[in-house]
Amino acid sequence: MDAFPNDGSTTAARIAHECISIFFFPVGGLTHTTTFALSDLSTHTEYLEPLRQELRGGWDELKKTAEGLPLLDSFIKESTRMNGTVCTSGRRKALAPFTFSDGLHVPTGAWVCVPTRSINRDAKIYRDPLMFDGFRFARENPSRFTDVTGNWLVWGSGNVICPGRFYTSLIIKFVLAHVLRNYDLEMADPLKPRSFGWRASIVPRADITVILKPREE
Repeated sequence: MDAFPNDGSTTAARIAHECISIFFFPVGGLTHTTTFALSDLSTHTEYLEPLRQELRGGWDELKKTAEGLPLLDSFIKESTRMNGTVCTSGRRKALAPFTFSDGLHVPTGAWVCVPTRSINRDAKIYRDPLMFDGFRFARENPSRFTDVTGNWLVWGSGNVICPGRFYTSLIIKFVLAHVLRNYDLEMADPLKPRSFGWRASIVPRADITVILKPREE
């Protein structure tokens, strides 16, 4: 709300719109990440059986301890890296002037943020950054979806880090595990665009169809 323009445009409708935007973000992060992961499962079907094999041995552990399933965790993280739910994160307002080592100057009152989507697709950080590699984070320098590092900022940074990221991760795993155990997936139109931009958010398209077929095991 501190960033709201003080230009006389504060109408009731505008305030309602901004409040909806605030409420939309935390709910959208969970639902959008889950939706993108389901889309990736239905597009990259070669991952279905390895993930099911992991579930056969790790499902009970997940329910009891909320731990385990590193392949599924990696798949979710890679889906988030490729799709994302926001283009930027870590938004901050400069309370004092600051000059970076490369000479970039930030004056008092300016807003800055981290280009999360660009970082997630940076070839200096990730090998073949535009290629989906579902087990990337279980194989190369293993890391977890809930981690917060200088190169993984989807949860925020500094003193403002999402405290609900562990809950979010667990809910997504439960949803995907249920689908993997009970259904085969297929994307109706694999070439159709799956998202659109809204402000700094990346939103799944509502007209994407994932076909679920009950499976017997």
